[in-house]
Formats: sequence, structure tokens, C-alpha cells
Amino acid sequence: MLRDKAIHNKLLVVLGLIIALQASVIGWSVISPAAATEVKQPHDFQVLAVHGLGSAVVEALCDTERGNLIYFGAMKGSIHLAVVENGCPNTPKGT
Repeated sequence: MLRDKAIHNKLLVVLGLIIALQASVIGWSVISPAAATEVKQPHDFQVLAVHGLGSAVVEALCDTERGNLIYFGAMKGSIHLAVVENGCPNTPKGT
């Protein structure tokens, strides 16, 4: 019985190492510089309004590339996000 338990524990350790190795490979591929360049960065958004409500902050942003209006709110550690498809106001080009 002891020998079976020792073999069982060794197999669990090997399995754990394989899972950890796979997770690290997947994690590094997700955060690679090539993947980061495809993600739209916050400086690409046009800030329409910012309003502070005590400890809370509400921002309205415009995704100029897609035309979506984004409401972002943060209060006491919680973050809320709402997206209105094609909700950006029409702005003249060049402004």
C-alpha cells in the first residue's frame, strides 16, 4: 500500500508540473508583445466627460475608430463599464 501511495504522489507531482508548464506557456503567449500591439490602448479613446462624485468617478469616452460610446465608473474598488454601440456624437473631422 505504501509503495502504491508513493507512486501515486509522484504521478500527481509530474502531472502538476506538466499543467504548470502548459499554463506558463499559454500565459506568456497571451502577454507577448505581438498580442499587446493588437489591443486598442486607452490613449486611442476621446474623453468626452469626467465627473467626480465623492469617492466615485464616472467617465464618458468615445471609441473613435468604432464609434462606440463607453461609460466607465469606479467606486470603492468596484469598476463598472457600459458600451453603447454607435453612440458617439458626430464630431467634425479634425477636432
